[in-house]
Amino acid sequence: MVIVVTNHRLPITAHSSLIMESEANLTSFVLRFVSDQAADDPAATSWHGVIRHVQTNQERAFTRWSEAEAFIQQYIELNEERGA
Repeated sequence: MVIVVTNHRLPITAHSSLIMESEANLTSFVLRFVSDQAADDPAATSWHGVIRHVQTNQERAFTRWSEAEAFIQQYIELNEERGA
């Protein structure tokens, strides 16, 4: 899974009746999810993940999404507002 979040400047053209030129920022993160399965009990599966910031190649393991969010916030400001 690749998650792309804005942070590097790239030109963007909006396709509409009004053509607008603007710049967006792009920062990339790669997330890997790993299944930890006990050999003696296949039903007892747990998961962990590793997130990598592509531009710096820095990685961090996580078991909770909040840990991945904390890593991302080192590079960009996340909007704390949640959808209803």
